[in-house]
Amino acid sequence: MKTLIFNGSPRKNGDTMSLVQELIAHLEGEVQVIHAYDAPVKGCIDCRYCWDHATCSMEDFQNLDQAIQEADQIVLASPIYFGELTGDLLRTLSKLQVYWSAEFMRKEQLVQKPKKGGLILAYAGNCDLNYPLHTARILFRNMRVTQLFPVVCSKDTDRVPAAKDEEALAKARALAAFFNEGFSFAATEGGS
Repeated sequence: MKTLIFNGSPRKNGDTMSLVQELIAHLEGEVQVIHAYDAPVKGCIDCRYCWDHATCSMEDFQNLDQAIQEADQIVLASPIYFGELTGDLLRTLSKLQVYWSAEFMRKEQLVQKPKKGGLILAYAGNCDLNYPLHTARILFRNMRVTQLFPVVCSKDTDRVPAAKDEEALAKARALAAFFNEGFSFAATEGGS
């Protein structure tokens, strides 16, 4: 099994990564982490090349596409900035426009293998999660995540760091167990 984790945090030792590290410590199989703030992927420029082609006009998409195609499960991990997933995470994943264009414009499915998914969020204070959850569902759908685990969330990280948030850490371990179970083909495509 291969788990692909998109880390949307600029802080490699921050709250989001504390939860990612807890997840990784309990995962079986291969793990690849793409740090959005370091990713050599430019955002979608709406050139519309993918309207007629099964790839992006920019070469930086090929490695990202290969990682998504090979993954059995995908995690989006992000702090919440201004009520949304981080800008660099969204920039990196804006290239998923290739998958959207294939499905909705050409009626093709580019991501062949259905996947499991998980969302890890960390934030301070009171936050309406409707926006980041909606955005994550769209991203997961484009990567063909059909089985989605409930959100792993550490809130009030301004008062309690995620590394000490026992409830969030336990949920990260539960996400690992969910992934370690393997894929259930009984799940419906609309599960995400």
